Amino acid sequence: MKTLLLSLLVTTLPEFPLNSILNMPVPCGSYAKVSKQLKDKHQEQRILSALTKRGDGLFELWSDKDGEEWTLILHTLTDNEACILGSGRGIDIDSYMEPLNKGKTI
Repeated sequence: MKTLLLSLLVTTLPEFPLNSILNMPVPCGSYAKVSKQLKDKHQEQRILSALTKRGDGLFELWSDKDGEEWTLILHTLTDNEACILGSGRGIDIDSYMEPLNKGKTI
């Protein structure tokens, strides 16, 4: 299910402005500031990155080490901004394939 959701996000969200899709304010800021807050305040680290279809952004899934809390952000590469798309509690990632770039930075 999470794979399907991420696939839908990767193929649809980058084509439209976030505010029009979500119809609500989206918290955004510099990638450095958002990632620092996730690391320092929430003790989260990036566990997944997926390049958008157009290649101008990354969807990143962040989680604490126990998988109790998670955050999904869109990191736009053109202006190095990040928007928090969602967050929640509890994460279970099904691994049905080997990572394409295991250990490599996109």
